[in-house]
Amino acid sequence: KIPEGVKIAVIGDIHEHEYQFDQMLRRLNPSDSMLIVSVGDIFDKGFGQDQAESICNKLKILSEKKQAYMIQGNHELKVIKKALKQNKLSPILEWCRKLPLSLFFEFSNGTKLTIVHGGVLPHHTIDDLTHNVEICYVRSIDERGKMIRMIWEKRGDKNILKSEKSG
Repeated sequence: KIPEGVKIAVIGDIHEHEYQFDQMLRRLNPSDSMLIVSVGDIFDKGFGQDQAESICNKLKILSEKKQAYMIQGNHELKVIKKALKQNKLSPILEWCRKLPLSLFFEFSNGTKLTIVHGGVLPHHTIDDLTHNVEICYVRSIDERGKMIRMIWEKRGDKNILKSEKSG
């Protein structure tokens, strides 16, 4: 339940960019009346795991003050899986491992907000939103409600990730 007058800023896919994250925190100024919600993907594609763990520590501290929330994204799932396999789960990764896959908020006016990292498919139920990691990967769906796969495509000397087809 979100009390009247409280705002929520939803941020996503920080990907190890701590400087930009810190700038965002300064602008948003998390407090009892301004909550931050991270949709995950703190890890990968940026300046290294040390920055990702530093960002997660900041979110953890804010969450302990009830000024921030975070859900797992597909990159947290990947990094945690790899760390478990190598028996190298850091304390902050253990914290991330316990994070939910989705969050549900209800504002004082009755408006409801559901937050997931990727998306949902028509057949998903409320249980899927709490237990099915597939919701971290949904980007587009086709006319039958099926998830469209993401594929790597070579463009010049770069590989880019794109939808297999439009949806």
